[in-house]
Amino acid sequence: MSQGSSFFDQLDTLLVTAEEVQQERGEDSFCASCAVPDAAMIGVFDGCGGLGGRRYPNFQGRTGAYVASRIVSGAVYDWFQQHGRDRWRTPEELQRSIQGYLQSAFAVSAPYAKSENVLKGSLSRPLPTTAAIACAQEGGDGVLLHTIWAGDSRVYLLDAQGLAQLTEDDIEGEDALSNLTNDSPMTNVISLDGNYILHVRRYGIRADQPALVIAATDGCFGYLQTPMDFECMMLCCLEEAETEQAFRDNLRDCMREVTGDDFSFGLMSFHCGTFQGMKDFLSGRLTELTERYIRPLRQGVGAETVWREYRVSYERFIREK
Repeated sequence: MSQGSSFFDQLDTLLVTAEEVQQERGEDSFCASCAVPDAAMIGVFDGCGGLGGRRYPNFQGRTGAYVASRIVSGAVYDWFQQHGRDRWRTPEELQRSIQGYLQSAFAVSAPYAKSENVLKGSLSRPLPTTAAIACAQEGGDGVLLHTIWAGDSRVYLLDAQGLAQLTEDDIEGEDALSNLTNDSPMTNVISLDGNYILHVRRYGIRADQPALVIAATDGCFGYLQTPMDFECMMLCCLEEAETEQAFRDNLRDCMREVTGDDFSFGLMSFHCGTFQGMKDFLSGRLTELTERYIRPLRQGVGAETVWREYRVSYERFIREK
């Protein structure tokens, strides 16, 4: 991905994979780009089927969830192409920048978003979707990473310490383990009515610290037994692959086997050098993960017990905020 820039010397891999449970009816969407100098972006969007179950004749009878994820992913892509190199002085400045594009996209779509099948009650929202976006920029001595999100889609960091969640789910009172079994409603999603919050946080990835940045909808991780299993799945898919394409195929196949939902997954790797370098860097982490967490789980140690230890590292960035 060399483009004559020190940033693209740091960015080793950018890949995405996605799957629909029902072809042409999937309510996920994604976008990705490394076409902007000194910047790259991945974003995933999960149209909220429960909240967005209305069907819209002007959108070929598609659900609001289907339409929303595509409107928002397109707006985010356009925003990045125009503003991916901008330097935002505050999180609020970045929030306003991207939200302007969302509002414009919704304004164009609003006249067509008239439904003959209106669902009664408070659970219905006009064109609702989650979002999890990772925007990486040249950071001088490394990479500057901006995370932008709403809902329960996530951005993660995977480094020598293991998998860590960078975004916080908009689900009250749940952690990453309990959220796998409790069907708690989301407290915040992007929607046409404008009644939502875009969260923004900024992180740094040092040039001497290889790391993977991952964006995923809940179809990627929400059907596994524990958060530890999600990390294990990704590392096993990497270990078994000889090429980047094989890694992407392995991820898609593994997620397809366990999920009962559409899924969208994006990944950027930094400071690994080559695909083999990424494998070598993370091979020790797979060994540690297996010995400390996965094997005890398989031997009957309770998930809550293992989670208590694992979450110390997994939540290390969330606890800092």
